[in-house]
This record gives sequence, C-alpha cells and structure tokens, in this order.
Amino acid sequence: MRSTADVGALSIEQLKEELPLQYVITQAGIGLKPVGERLMALCPFHEDSNPSFAVFGENLDYCGCWSCEFKGGDMLDFIQKKYGVEFGAALDYARKLLVAYREDPTYELLEVQQGEPGDPAKYAADMMEAYNNYKANPHALEELILEKGLDMPAEWIHENWWVGTRGNHEIVIPHPDENPTNVTITGYKTRYRGGHPYAVSGSRFPALYGAWRSANHDRVIVCEGESDTWWTSYVFRNQKVDVFGLPTGAGAVCRAEWQEQLNGKDVYLLPDGDRAGREFARRWSSALAGSARSVHVVVLPDEKDACKLTNTQLQKAVRAALKVEQFPVGVAEQSLGYIRNSNGLLISDWIFIPDRFLKLEDGFGFEGWITGRPQRTTISFLDMSSVKRLQSWAARHERHFFGTEKDAQHLSKLLELRRPFMSAGIGVDKVGWHEGAFVLPDSIIGNSQARYIHGDQTHILRKIIGIGRMETGAPSQLLPALLRLHDPKIIKPLMAWVAVSALRSLVREFPIFFMQGGAETGKTTLIRAVMSAFGYDGEENTLTNTTPYALAMLMSSSNGVPIWVDEYRLGAKEDAKKRLDQLVRDAWTASSSSRGGQGENLSKVVTTPASAPLIISGEDVFEETSLRQRSIRIQLPMDTTHRSAQALEEVLAGGEIGSLWLSWLVGHDVGIPVFDRTSRQATAVGVLEWGWGLLSRWAEEGYGVDLGEFEMQGVEDRTETEQIDPHIEALIWGLDQRDDQWRPLVKLDGDTVLVKTLDLNNAAKKAKIMLPGGHLAMANWMIEWAGDGHREKTAEGFHVLRLGGRAADELRKVIGIEEKDL
Repeated sequence: MRSTADVGALSIEQLKEELPLQYVITQAGIGLKPVGERLMALCPFHEDSNPSFAVFGENLDYCGCWSCEFKGGDMLDFIQKKYGVEFGAALDYARKLLVAYREDPTYELLEVQQGEPGDPAKYAADMMEAYNNYKANPHALEELILEKGLDMPAEWIHENWWVGTRGNHEIVIPHPDENPTNVTITGYKTRYRGGHPYAVSGSRFPALYGAWRSANHDRVIVCEGESDTWWTSYVFRNQKVDVFGLPTGAGAVCRAEWQEQLNGKDVYLLPDGDRAGREFARRWSSALAGSARSVHVVVLPDEKDACKLTNTQLQKAVRAALKVEQFPVGVAEQSLGYIRNSNGLLISDWIFIPDRFLKLEDGFGFEGWITGRPQRTTISFLDMSSVKRLQSWAARHERHFFGTEKDAQHLSKLLELRRPFMSAGIGVDKVGWHEGAFVLPDSIIGNSQARYIHGDQTHILRKIIGIGRMETGAPSQLLPALLRLHDPKIIKPLMAWVAVSALRSLVREFPIFFMQGGAETGKTTLIRAVMSAFGYDGEENTLTNTTPYALAMLMSSSNGVPIWVDEYRLGAKEDAKKRLDQLVRDAWTASSSSRGGQGENLSKVVTTPASAPLIISGEDVFEETSLRQRSIRIQLPMDTTHRSAQALEEVLAGGEIGSLWLSWLVGHDVGIPVFDRTSRQATAVGVLEWGWGLLSRWAEEGYGVDLGEFEMQGVEDRTETEQIDPHIEALIWGLDQRDDQWRPLVKLDGDTVLVKTLDLNNAAKKAKIMLPGGHLAMANWMIEWAGDGHREKTAEGFHVLRLGGRAADELRKVIGIEEKDL
C-alpha cells in the first residue's frame, strides 16, 4: 500500500509528478486505451464517436482533444474543464485524489508502447516528395498561413523550413536532427487547416525544432509550436538570433543535450499565453539556471501565441521580456504556510498562489488563490508594505500573518521573482466598467486584462453586488413585472437610470437619481426591487448610520455599480449629510474632493473621486440649486393606486437579470450619443434616454419584450431653476438681507448694483446656502458675469463691489420687477 503522508507538504509540481494524469481521468469516468505512444478515449467535452481525446507527452502528463476547444492542458487544466471549477478548487480536488491514489493498491497504470523508430531514409523520401509537390500545389500551406493571419510568404517557409504539401489540404513538416551538414530526418508531422499537427508513426524528436539551422548566435528564442517558430524566425530573420521550437509542444522536458546546446546563451523563452505555456517557461528556466548565460521569458497576453501577434507586436514583446532572477529570499513555502528561512519559524497559516501580475497606477499586485479557499483574490504591494497591512489583508481572508516587517518585504520579493511565469494584467481599484468589460470583486463579465484589487470596501461591495451570487432570472418575465411595479412615469426613469449606471464611466456628466417621498410612499421598497432585479441586491446605506469617511470611500470604489444612500431627511447625521451634498457635486463629473488622512497617516491629504453612480432616497429635498441641477428627481405620491403587490412579489422572486444585461452590453456597441449640454437638466435627461434606448433594444432583440416609449413626466423639471447660477441666487436673496447696522447686503442703485461680498458670503453660509467659493471668488465671478465692475469704498466707509453693465437689468429681470430702490 502506498504511503498516506500529508499531501499538503507537496508543491504543485510535486503533486503533478506523483499523481498520474490517467488516474485523474479514469476517476472522472473516462475509459482510456493505449494506442501506440498515447492513451486514447472518447472526448468528454463534445459528442465524439471516433476517439479524439488523448493523453500524451513524454511522461503522459498532458491531455487534449484535436476536435474541440480543449486543445491541451495538464492535470489541473483537465479538472477545471471537467468540473467547471477555478484553479484553487482544482488544486484541492487533486490533493484529495492523490490521497485516494496512495490508498488504492489495486490501481494499475496503463502503459504505452514506444513503436520502432521509423526509417530515416523513408522519411527523407517522403519529405522530398512533399517538398517537390509544393511547387505544383502550394495551396495547403497558403491556406494555413491565411488561417493564422500571418503576414509572410508561403515560399519563405517552404525554402527555409523545408515544409511540403500533399494534395490540396495537407502539409508536411519535417523534423531533422541538429546536424547542419549531414541532415537526418528523424520524423515528421502532418496537419490540415483547422487541426493540430500529428506525428507520423515511428517519428522521433531528439533535436530542438530548427536546431539544424543554428548560426550559433549568442541569443536564442525558444518557441512552442512549429508555426510559432516559422513566424518568429521570419520576424527576426535579419537579426543575430537563432529561433528554435519545442518538438513536442509545451510538455517537452529540457533534455541534457539541449541544455548543453544552450549553454552560455541568452535564452528567450516564448510560451503561449496559457497556463501550460507558462509552466513550460518555469520548468525550462529552472533547468537552464547555471548553464545559460541568462534566461528571459516573453509574456504574451492571455490565449495569445506568437502567431497571433503582428511583426511589430512580437518584436516589442521580445524586447520587453522579463529576466528570470535566481537568488534566494528570506521566506519559503511549506505545507502549512510561509516559513522564515533563517530559523524555520512559521510566519503565516496560508500560501498565496499567484498566476497574474497586475500593474497598478502606483505599484503592482498579484491575482491568484489562497490555499484552502476556492475564491480568487488579489494582493497588492501596499498590502505587503507593512506588517499591519499584511495582517489586515490576511484577516479579511480569515487567515493570519505572524511575521515581522522584514518577512513582509521578503514575501513581496518572493512573489515578484515569479512574475515571468504569470500572465499580465491591470489592477483597478474600482468595480465597474474597464476596457469594455464589467469587473466585479471576484469575477469579470467580458474579456479584459483588468482585475479588481481588493480593498477595505470589498466586503461591503460583495454585499451590494448580487451578480454571480443570486440566481439568474428570466428577462421575459422580470421586465414586464418591473414595468407593473408603479406608474410608468416613475418606474421607467428609475429602470433607465439603474440600467445605464453600468456605463457611468463612459460619459463625463452623469445625473444623481433622487427619489423623494414621505413615509409609507414605498420609495425604499421600489428602489430595492429594481436594484435587486439588476443584480445589485437592494442594499442601501443610510445617513443615520454611515460616517462621512465610509460614504466617500464607497463612492470612490465603483465606477459602474450604483451606490444607494437612504434616509436623506431632517434628523440624519449632519456631517454625513454635508458630505453627501459634496459627493453629489463631485459625482456629477466623477471629480474629487480632498480630505484628511486616515489610519496610519492622519496628516496626509487624500483625494477621493466620487466615481460611482449615486442614488438617493428620503423625505427631504435638495435646497441648494447646484444640487438640484445635478439630479433627476422623482416625487412619489401618497396615492397607492399604481402600486402592484403582485408585481413586487414576482420581481423579488425572479432572480437577477443584471448578469445577462451586462453580458449584452459588453458584446455590443453602446453608441454613446452627443448629449444636449445647454443645461445640466438636458444632459441628465439625455443620459436616461440613452439608457432606455439600450434597455429597450436588449429587451426587444433578446426576449421579444416591448418596453414602450420612455416617459419623463414624473421627473421634476428644473430647466428654469437651473438657469440661475448660485451666485445670482445669493444676489436675489441678499436684496432682502441686512447687516448688523441694517444696511442692505445687495442694493440696486440706478444702473449699477452694490454688493457687500464679504458680509453676503458670511450670511449665506450661516443660512446654509452653499456657494462654490469664498467672497473673493464671488467677487471675481460677479465682475465677469456683469461685464463691468470694480471694488470701492462708500462714503459710509464700508467696502462694496459696484457692478455695472448688465447686472442691474439681469437682476431686475430675474426677480420680475422693473425697478427697485432700497
């Protein structure tokens, strides 16, 4: 019986070496049979009547199907594909399988038979026949080049790589040995357009593909497949570099004779942009350490190979290759967590397994898994910058860090050393729309290299966002139910705003949605129902229990997930209400306000952009014009005639349609219109009409639901009000205000206007009238507005601003009188 020692002590590489891939596959109910040098089976990933699924590689540690999208991968790739799980869960499952394998004395591994080596003379004859046939029929190779989109002549591949053809659609790829003067063909492969190369029975591949073409340059590029090697050699044909390929793909072991051939060279490994390719880069860089002069890894985008890059892109990628550093750091991985190398002490109860390097605006981070947790997560350089931060990060993941400041620094360096073997991406600190995809804390809707860097607000965002957690609903039932929730002139603007909030980052100005109504009007229930239907789980923050700092941080953590604030009313926390008023101003253009530092650095001034779409509900209303200008306001009536309890029940039980809606958005041209910017209200209405147009198109095209025409009758019309600037409002208000000596703060004096700007500004603040700046800013604005003005000292000895030009006429027009003399 095999040993049942704790498998947790094994690294991923050791796990894959000990657990046979064929055992994993047979435990999944797939019957394998030896066929020559492979194990074959009916493919589990598509309807297959002729076995096309194979286990292959020098150690039978790779599998794939040549007839479906699962082209190849290792044990962990197979588990992920078969069971639909993430890498972390696949790793845990593999460890359980290893325990079962060790405890099963009856399981016998299947063996494959190495066929007799083929006859080099016959291979040479076959190759020559195919080579000569190309002259008469080059169509097959030209077809392959067209399929791969390569900007290179077929004739060049034919002459430089001896590639030939058979018939109209088959190409022949010879594999000579490394001897450039007395070439021996040790095997060859054939392939058809749309398929993979197949090795002819008896073929042997003892040499790197292209070794016979070596010019003994100091720089060598090692690619994965044959077509990648052709393209790379063509791109670098005029440079002093040798280009080789792996004769058996990413699973090829770096043999001793190949190490000798690359001894003293600057080696550039060019893997495909998948996990199998990056595993090849890791294995080979380790094997070449100490023999090659240097090893670099070319990091390609996900699911890309050299053939999918243009000439310029490939050269740029090679120039940006990452050098593999080989030196020890102060910490290492062990079964239970990280240990300190100097004394072997355990410094954590977790290990982070990164697979993506994230570039941040001001640093770097990593995406991956924590051992024992299936969810993907992220860690940034800032999280590892101090013990306190690392302990906080670990605590958020229900783990612990026991090390010192130096241990935290060593951990950061350990992860950095693995950067060449990871994919590359962009770290973002906001959930929402990035690079044409919707980025959530733990998932992405669409195709993007952007990843959310988890922060202090992540746990709140997870509560707010139900997309991916809630059951997906049927839009054909949910959309009609949403329309029946309330009067169309109320529900349609709300639906339009929630739907288009996902695209907030695509437009400069975006309105705040304000739903105002007294107690028992149902505003909270209505918003919660619509938000929940779009996957936002109906979670609100209230001004009675939310701090100003929490509000600001939450508003800066999203650019497409709406943040809902409830209980905007008298009695709410005054500081939170003032902060919210400022956030409303900022949110209109996603601008920033400055605040004092928090936590470790109280003296630091930090700017927090209010980038999230903001929805507010409450009994109070915005008193300040500048706030009303930036909002879409819906007044809910006390009348319950239009409310439908049945529709509410259907919506709350119907799951979320946000995942389907967002998937549609990322796959379509959203067509950002040119908004009418003659007024803020016109812009706000334009945004809602844009959202309703997209929502209607999605409903009609995808589900046959007619949402009807957009209705704006329920939106408070602020067109007249918003033409009045807050400074003008202050002037009007000041006409009826007096200082402590009963002198007017604003006076119409014939063709001029006298303004005591300092007193007016102070009085306005006491009356809680918010102005954009102080009295000097007010004076400058009024002089510019009037077109003529200056400061003077009156006979009574107080300082005033005398405005000429149009000031008196405009002020009289606004207050609706022809003449007023105080």
